[in-house]
Amino acid sequence: MREIPQRQYQQQAGQEHGGGEMLATQTVRPVEYRFVAADGKISWAIGNSSPLRDAKGKFQGIIGTLLDISDRKKAEERLAKINECFLEFSGDPTENINRLIALCGELLGASCALYNRLLGEMLCSLGQWYADGECHRDRGEAAQICHAAIQAGTDELVVVRNSIEGGDCGDERLQTYLAQPVKCQNIGVGALCAAYRSNLMPSEDERRVMGIIAGAIGVEEERLRVEEALRLQTEREHLMGAIAQRVRQSLDMEAILNTTVAEVRQFLNCDRVAIFCLGAGGTSKVMTEAVAPEWPTLLGESFPKDCFPRKFYRPQIEGDRMAIAGASNPVNDCFNDFLEQMGIVSKLVVPILNSERWRSRQHGEETGQGRWEDAESFGAAGGAPRWQTQTLAGVGG
Repeated sequence: MREIPQRQYQQQAGQEHGGGEMLATQTVRPVEYRFVAADGKISWAIGNSSPLRDAKGKFQGIIGTLLDISDRKKAEERLAKINECFLEFSGDPTENINRLIALCGELLGASCALYNRLLGEMLCSLGQWYADGECHRDRGEAAQICHAAIQAGTDELVVVRNSIEGGDCGDERLQTYLAQPVKCQNIGVGALCAAYRSNLMPSEDERRVMGIIAGAIGVEEERLRVEEALRLQTEREHLMGAIAQRVRQSLDMEAILNTTVAEVRQFLNCDRVAIFCLGAGGTSKVMTEAVAPEWPTLLGESFPKDCFPRKFYRPQIEGDRMAIAGASNPVNDCFNDFLEQMGIVSKLVVPILNSERWRSRQHGEETGQGRWEDAESFGAAGGAPRWQTQTLAGVGG
């Protein structure tokens, strides 16, 4: 490999071949040249040279070609840095995602890079990288573009140029956004975004780099989900073990039920957990509850059978373990009024059976904009059969 200023190439190339003495007898192998322009810009070329002879075989000069390989070399360097980043991954998926965000910004020469993860209907910024290290202004337009890329449901890179209302990055307004969807198990979970102060169109290699890094982030997202599932499983087993332990240690029904709802509420991180007892006529009464301090208690409250109709709980009776209801899933006017008055957005109901009879139900209520995850629902439902016969045999109904 030769590294020379571009303007000196012609003169030095002739001097290096010694006036053609070596070329007179053989063909020179291809040589890679690294050119450094006056402004510091680097380009690459590969040169091939052969001797030029007359009809009598006498050496007359050199004939050669130069092929620009700058794009190829840049692609090779980018892939090498990506592989190096992969090799330096730690056991923390979040840390690895932030490394990938920084790598995206550095390799693509962006002004800033960020990753937005979709949580329900909202976007959460998981990590950011800035070329100057000090860009902290509004990223509203980047979030909108990322959301649009996710909602499109494709693997295509979204390019937005000539931005007018974009957030600032440093002292200059961002002009170009690149948003690459990130998928986990073939479902869009976020978008990787690179933003520039200049108006540009990404090359095929830059598109490929965005795709590779977004794919790697998707793998780390899957690792996060697996770790979260394992954490929930551990918490679930601890919860059920603690409940079973208290059942064995105490014959105080009230203490057992109070402890149960308190620990289930802590596990689900919801606003209220209550155990309702069903009367013979279909009425319901709150036997015990654990509720957030800012919400009114329902302890001892009774509800008519029309408020919680049997058809609403039939799926659980027939084998399903959970039901989710809210404003988007109306049951009847009485039930909907109850949800509205209590400020309940989502509600999880788990039936508790005793000797094949549906006697009670355990409610979990959430007043925020959260949603019940499958693991959480199963956690609340899965433990009930272990202690229901022992603890609820004496509950009236």
